[in-house]
Amino acid sequence: MAFGITEGTTSYFITNKIELPRFQRKATWKDADNFMLCISVFKGYPIGVIIVNELGTKKFLLDGRQRRNALTLMYNNPVEVYKWATKFIGIKPNLSEAEVKDRFY
Repeated sequence: MAFGITEGTTSYFITNKIELPRFQRKATWKDADNFMLCISVFKGYPIGVIIVNELGTKKFLLDGRQRRNALTLMYNNPVEVYKWATKFIGIKPNLSEAEVKDRFY
């Protein structure tokens, strides 16, 4: 059995048809977990290894479902990031940009 390590982009990971095997657990991450991943993405930190099994023309996601869910929400609906931030770091509409930066960093 051959395997390989491939570096890919986030958009490739979330826009390609990658099926979930039956044994994958349900989505369990909460808004705080999603936002912590956002922070890693925004700061350019590595977001971990994703394991995809390719069988012929089909691809199966073996590890990385929670990250894929969060990244898909970020990609398709950036307003979700704001919602997560309001819960995680207490961003309110009346905060100045400096106050937001102070809380974020």
